[in-house]
Amino acid sequence: DIYKYFISRWRDDGGLILQADFSQLELRVFAAIAGIRWMIERYQQGADLHTEMGMEAFRKTREEVLANGKLLRSAAKELWFGPIYGEGWKAIKEVLEQKHKIKMTDEEAKALMGSMYAKMPEYDQYKAGYEQLLDQHAAVWTPFGRRRYLPMWFSREKWMKARAGRQAGNFIIQSTGSDMTSWAWVILNRWARENGIKSKLIISVHDSLVWDVYPGEREIIAAVTRYVMEHLPFSFVRNWPVPILADIEYGEPGGSWGDMDEIDRGVIDQHEGQIITLPQYQSVAATCDRMIA
Repeated sequence: DIYKYFISRWRDDGGLILQADFSQLELRVFAAIAGIRWMIERYQQGADLHTEMGMEAFRKTREEVLANGKLLRSAAKELWFGPIYGEGWKAIKEVLEQKHKIKMTDEEAKALMGSMYAKMPEYDQYKAGYEQLLDQHAAVWTPFGRRRYLPMWFSREKWMKARAGRQAGNFIIQSTGSDMTSWAWVILNRWARENGIKSKLIISVHDSLVWDVYPGEREIIAAVTRYVMEHLPFSFVRNWPVPILADIEYGEPGGSWGDMDEIDRGVIDQHEGQIITLPQYQSVAATCDRMIA
């Protein structure tokens, strides 16, 4: 496991690696932007849609989906590529067989995709919306204003037009999630510099941020990082009906990136309670509120 080679520069003094990961960010962004009522309601109820997908697709219990290192849950994530990124049932079936060694008949794959689309009648209107942008501007853009031009949309070749459509849907969701992660980095990095924090942000991986935590700063890094990721200073994010959540992982002092465990939200709540009166914590909340004003 290559992750075990990444250790804190303060390992001998009790430093550790901490990772903060947006929880199912692309699904939450998709649900919010496309207005998928079923997904919004399930997220508001605290559901884990990857686990629920695994239960439906593989006809397993929740315990079975979460067993064996959550292998089935990991495979279930692939199934969301269908409605979100325009992948067909054949592509999903192929990924499951080649990457996860899970066999699924053509009929099962077709039925599963049909069941997913049946739960999200709003999808057609969402897709028609960004296709209209392509018709008018040969481009689509995200809530952050980031734009991608896709002149292939006007190709006479059907496969090229279809590819441009898939790239448009992909861009809207993935670019939005990427900007959310990048802004969390910018805010946290600025906060650390302005408040004398010795811990260092060292890398961003997809929709997660990784800290090298200085001894004694674990609690404040965990609590402040979660706060920033869940309270990004953008009105459209805060007005989304889908809660944006972040999961925190860390291990024992001196441990590596590969030795982390996911920390229960209640534990991070306790960290927050310990440092909520500190100026360093209050400053980040004020910064987020000031940026959105």
